Amino acid sequence: MSKIPLIMDVDTGSDDAVALILAHLSGQYDLLGVTTVFGNAGVEETTRHTLQTLELLRSPVPVYSGCHEPLARRLYDEGNPIGPGENRRVAADGSAIGFHEVFDLPRPQQKPEEKNAITFLIETLRTAPQPVTIIATGALTNLACAWLLAPEAFANIDRLIIMGGGIALSNKTAAAEGNFFRDPEAARMILECGADLTLLTLDATHSAALNRADLERIRAIGSPLSDFTVHVAETRMAAYRELQPLNGELAVLHDPACVLFCLNKNLAAQSRRYRATVSIDHGETAGALIADPRAAAYDQGNLLAVTQIDKDRFLSDLISLLKKAP
Repeated sequence: MSKIPLIMDVDTGSDDAVALILAHLSGQYDLLGVTTVFGNAGVEETTRHTLQTLELLRSPVPVYSGCHEPLARRLYDEGNPIGPGENRRVAADGSAIGFHEVFDLPRPQQKPEEKNAITFLIETLRTAPQPVTIIATGALTNLACAWLLAPEAFANIDRLIIMGGGIALSNKTAAAEGNFFRDPEAARMILECGADLTLLTLDATHSAALNRADLERIRAIGSPLSDFTVHVAETRMAAYRELQPLNGELAVLHDPACVLFCLNKNLAAQSRRYRATVSIDHGETAGALIADPRAAAYDQGNLLAVTQIDKDRFLSDLISLLKKAP
């Protein structure tokens, strides 16, 4: 079976790192390149984290650094950064609790490519001999810039799988999920670009949250990559406890769900088509996913939203891929 031509557009934090690991271990992707964007941290840091993760995998896949701020939000948010610093808390003793405090890895030897992420996206989509799948797990700014410059290139996208939005859940505000909140204009543009879109929503990723028993099953694999995955999950579990309390000791790994769903659509336990967009208001609804559930809207749906994941299948697929690691 031929491999899936893939570009991953990431803001590597901890769960993006696990997504990269799973894509590598699957052996089913031809990873053409990884593009980075601001989000979980500034783009310089997300690029470094991406390179660190790929070196952990001994992967030579090229990395292209992308946008460092939103399309338009900086025009009217008084220059305040959107993303860096929001995912951690520093205690009086200097210790940090955060979702992404896992990159105590050697500084990468590989450097990002001189070509920027937007140029890479456009050139690759224009010249790829077969349609390309894109998995986007951060703000959609890179993709929006590519769309503005070369909308015709998006005809060569096979599937665009996005971690973003929520139907009944949010995490950055009362209305918005983080990736869409960080650049609502970009998210709105991409949701309306006409590509074959699937959203892995917060509703879906939270339905597959890992508990302590799940982590012990992963730990039992006993490889460096399974140990790193447990480290990520335990770090996130502690961060959820302090920063975004959940119903129990749980860790949500959002971005790996995109990689696993791309390989196995049966991961989705509940999904439906929506006519959906993203709020670009400047108030409390900024970045909110607006998904019209009415039958008429369904007939005109522009995306598939996954709202529940088969947790047992998610864990089984995760463990199966991690067992492939040396």
